[in-house]
Parts: sequence; C-alpha cells; structure tokens
Amino acid sequence: LSLDVDALDPLETPGTGTRVLGGLTYRESHFALELLHQSQSVTSMDLVEVNPLIDHNNHTAEQAVSLIGTFFGE
Repeated sequence: LSLDVDALDPLETPGTGTRVLGGLTYRESHFALELLHQSQSVTSMDLVEVNPLIDHNNHTAEQAVSLIGTFFGE
C-alpha cells in the first residue's frame, strides 16, 4: 500500500506539497486503514509527501504517524 498525503484534505493535513481540496478526511483514511489491517491482505505500506517545511506545528507529521500506526493495528 502506498498512501500519498496529497490524497488527504489539506484543511486537515496542510503539510504536503500538492494541496487538493476535497480529499479524504483523516477519519476516512483512519477507517480505511483499520479495514486493511483487519483484512490482513496487505503486508507493507509506505506513506509519502509530508513536507515539514510547510507543516504547521507538525500536525501533518503527527497524523501520518497515527495513520501508519492504524495500519499496523495500534
């Protein structure tokens, strides 16, 4: 699984290079990753496009870490 932070709504995850309004919410992303974890059909993941230079108060980075944890069952 490759999750590009650009797919998430920039109102919730501003620290990415290509912002597109109307992307997935954090909750939608979290739920999808919970389902993937439960299915045990995906064995690896990468998460890309977090830009710390424009990430306000590490908000996007913290959400990214949380989403990775969700994928692995935390």
